[in-house]
Amino acid sequence: MNAMADERTVIEPEVVEPELAVPETAVQVRTQWTKEEVNALVATAHQFPRDMARFHKNMEQTIREMDEKEAEKINYHAPVGGGEFADGESIRCAELVRSNYGHIMIKEDSWSDDKFAYGVCFAWDYQANNATSKKKAYPITYSAKGNRAGGRYPDHLVAKTMMKAQAVARRDAIFELVPKVVYKKYARMAMEKVIGRPEELPHKVNKYLSMLSNIGQIDRQRIIEMLGFATEKDIDSEGLKKLIGIIGAISQGETNMAELFPPPAPPVNQQPGVDGAASRMPGVPAPETTPPLGETIPPADETKAPTSETKAAVEETAPPPAKPKKAKLEFAPKKAKRAFDPIWCGDAACGNVFTDENGELKIHVPCEKITECKKEQV
Repeated sequence: MNAMADERTVIEPEVVEPELAVPETAVQVRTQWTKEEVNALVATAHQFPRDMARFHKNMEQTIREMDEKEAEKINYHAPVGGGEFADGESIRCAELVRSNYGHIMIKEDSWSDDKFAYGVCFAWDYQANNATSKKKAYPITYSAKGNRAGGRYPDHLVAKTMMKAQAVARRDAIFELVPKVVYKKYARMAMEKVIGRPEELPHKVNKYLSMLSNIGQIDRQRIIEMLGFATEKDIDSEGLKKLIGIIGAISQGETNMAELFPPPAPPVNQQPGVDGAASRMPGVPAPETTPPLGETIPPADETKAPTSETKAAVEETAPPPAKPKKAKLEFAPKKAKRAFDPIWCGDAACGNVFTDENGELKIHVPCEKITECKKEQV
């Protein structure tokens, strides 16, 4: 009986840190392999070791047989905060590398609390006896702007965010086990496949600008400036690579239009705390450095009567009397525009929601284009 217990000894690799510990009500994340499973995997790896020649042959053949739409998803170009962007190989590329590289076992899970969605992945290369774990967390509450500030996402968006966190954790775990030199050239091959020949550059730029503009109804010029160019004709092959990477990042769920194109900040002279008439808070008078026009300057000594010279100076500085203006008709004030809320609308029947060819919800159009949104009336 004791011998059988020893054979079933459980190995429990730690895959989460204390700050990302799973709540008792969530799905258990810690992965468990029995001793028999571990021995079987190691024996298989020793009997059938990794064939790198076969790996390279399969990767090259896969990239060559890809159509352009699939090749777009191999690389990404996404914002990382502070106006900075990161380039790299996407989730789709990681899955392709793992399937051809072989001998990598992964165990993953995701969960959420009131504010964040978490994803964790434990990856083990049982031939090289190398393991790693990666964790990702994304907020599931609305930003401080809009009428839903601080509220939690609806359930379907929470589930989508959990899947995103889990997929990104999987990508990072796989790419930590596989050397970058092994797969980097195939990511470049996929990008070159999409870019095409040099003479196709203007056509490709126009195609992907239109594609990105149509996803979120964003002005093309704003996209061009985000890429760092003045006009569409200035976009070179490097700019096209960034544009294709953005399309790939959106299709893989690594970013969205709200992160790429946040609402513009109000002009400086309309922000509180900045000098200027428009920036002063209600009820706070402007500092008077000079007397208002039309008012006389009091003499230094109020006991002395003003001299003729003082009277003449006052008359010269006084503006001519203003002509009475005609009274204008009063109209009802226009309703103020709602602040841009970058969160997607989850109502499939809303006319302001764009879907992809599979009918999946993609993004809510910017508020300046909105006529009426059912979700906003709630």
